[in-house]
Amino acid sequence: MSSRGKLVSLVGAILTGIGFFWGAVIGFYASQLPLLILVLGGGLTLIFIGSKMVAAAKPTEVEWRPSTEPSNTEQAPSVAQAPSVAQLPNAEQHEVDAVDGPSDDAIDDSTVAVPRRRRRLWCELALPDGTIAAVHDGAVIGRAPAALPQHPDDTLIVIDEPSVSKSHLRLRIVDSAVEVTDLGSSNGTIVIVDDVEQACEPGVWMLVPDGATLELGTVELRCRLSSSREVAS
Repeated sequence: MSSRGKLVSLVGAILTGIGFFWGAVIGFYASQLPLLILVLGGGLTLIFIGSKMVAAAKPTEVEWRPSTEPSNTEQAPSVAQAPSVAQLPNAEQHEVDAVDGPSDDAIDDSTVAVPRRRRRLWCELALPDGTIAAVHDGAVIGRAPAALPQHPDDTLIVIDEPSVSKSHLRLRIVDSAVEVTDLGSSNGTIVIVDDVEQACEPGVWMLVPDGATLELGTVELRCRLSSSREVAS
């Protein structure tokens, strides 16, 4: 880098000398003034660039100073090193047990398949005597209820009241909903939801929301819905 800088400076000095010689000794015309300025300016620029290159190539001088610290290394204080565990007396050695964690081979990242579960809904009816009757599939409610031939497994809920027919209504749970239908009772069935009454026509299924009241003659049955999760068959 130093030799290149000197070469650049030399070329710049030559151009500068030519410019001065041309302008001062030989002379020039006015039309030649731009070219003369270009030669002088180029020469001076090369001299400046070359000097920078030479300066950058010089190594940085580091001032050396003699050390004022004592040369006798034996007088320097020594740093005490802590004894290792193996150097301690037997009475002071404490064995540290490594924490045994599960190895990568012992980890089973496979997902455990569980049986599919579905929501199981049932209906709880508050009877006049204060008891609660739970209906999970279907039920026939009346003064002396009898199961229908097509539903022999229905729950029979007895309400001993004169205004209630023998087989007053049937209640069923289907598609996660509770429905009732009147079985042709004498006094009919009314579904009450938020003080709104709606008569249930015989043979027509009516949806019973949670908290609704079933009115059978003079008897009122409060309907509560409950659900749980169970394994699907």
